[in-house]
Amino acid sequence: MFIVLSVMMFSSCRIFNPTRLLRTGIDYQYDTLANIKNEEFYRIAKNDIIVFTITTNDGEVMINPVGGVGGIGMQNFQNMQNGSGGGYMVEFDGSIKLPILGRKIVEGMSIRELESYLENEFVTYFNKPFVKVDVVNKRVFMFQGSAASVVPLIYQNTTLFQLLAQIGGVGNSKAHRIKIIRNKPDRTYVYSIDLSRIENINQGNVVLQANDIVYITPRDNVSGEIMTAIAPYLSLFTSLIAIYAITTK
Repeated sequence: MFIVLSVMMFSSCRIFNPTRLLRTGIDYQYDTLANIKNEEFYRIAKNDIIVFTITTNDGEVMINPVGGVGGIGMQNFQNMQNGSGGGYMVEFDGSIKLPILGRKIVEGMSIRELESYLENEFVTYFNKPFVKVDVVNKRVFMFQGSAASVVPLIYQNTTLFQLLAQIGGVGNSKAHRIKIIRNKPDRTYVYSIDLSRIENINQGNVVLQANDIVYITPRDNVSGEIMTAIAPYLSLFTSLIAIYAITTK
């Protein structure tokens, strides 16, 4: 009993759950969800890899290929689709370097905004340009207790619900203790999500952004943690009892 009480007294020293990440204190002040709900679309971020295709005549050839590939109404811009290394990376200053256009700031734009922007930029060079954009390396960092993985965002505007469905749910973790950690230019924001109740369903519709950290707090296994913590002491105690019994005979 003394050993158990001693272990529990020192539990604040992280004897229990020493591998658990991203802890927050009881009085930790989370950022308000009102801010994150305003971000309804995926936004281009640093290190995103962008690929795009461009056709003329508002993309007429794509839906009615009268002239065939490379015929009237379409330009052969496979280099624009793939770039020299599989796409165009958004650099540290939020810009990408594009053929013809040169370096342009694109960080913070939605996919639709970037398509419209590029169409306006290319209108000087092509007749009614039609641009289709995709970000090929959208991903978030997923943590469940001490387990971690990098999860690609399949959809253009992937929500938290879609991410959880993609990884198979919350598993043996707490649905009411989900954190989203998001880095912004001014600081890092931490949001608390509770999906255990139906009235909080809108919280699961938050659109995830590039490099978000999603942390699902694992359930506490107090009995198992206590046994793991006191096992070395019990082993030492029983060994001492055995030695004492042998030496006193």
